Amino acid sequence: MYIHLTKLRQHDPALHGLVADKAGRDSGICEVEPTDFQFNIMQRLITFAKAQKDMPVPAEPISMSDLEAEQKLDIQRRVNKALAIQRVNDYVRDAGLVESDANGKLIREWIENVGGWTPKLVDAAIVALNNQLEWRTEPAPESEKPEVLKPWQLPLDTPDWKLKQFSAAQLKDLVARRRKMGSKYHRPRGVFGSSIF
Repeated sequence: MYIHLTKLRQHDPALHGLVADKAGRDSGICEVEPTDFQFNIMQRLITFAKAQKDMPVPAEPISMSDLEAEQKLDIQRRVNKALAIQRVNDYVRDAGLVESDANGKLIREWIENVGGWTPKLVDAAIVALNNQLEWRTEPAPESEKPEVLKPWQLPLDTPDWKLKQFSAAQLKDLVARRRKMGSKYHRPRGVFGSSIF
């Protein structure tokens, strides 16, 4: 369905904010899928879509200060959303929150009902939904520890053009460790280093 965002801003500013976040803009006409929203928001959108035909387009001239204020609010809303998403990723990485569609849906619905994306609201959502969210039982995998090399061993990322200057024993050890690691530094036979795609 098509929504006239300027009319929606005048009619229902809170609904306008939610639709503008999904659409990525906050004026003009945009196509919206009502099923992307929660049920009560979807009902409000459908009601507005039917009524928007009879609404006049706001004819008031927009001053530069209003436009700048609106742009600042839009920028702040986007920054807040990016910080909030980063906060959710922090919970996934550090606190053991499982990255799943069910968890995402619970958090998204809770935050959209409250009003908007901010890191503080993400924290509040995690606290409020703690028993309903799915958490990892085992600790998150730690990053790989760097390999401790003997003085004669070569690092795994030694470039091919340098290999001619090393001994056969060093090269055999390097190849064996690369195969064992299944690393990105070992190229299997028959595979070219670049792709045409």
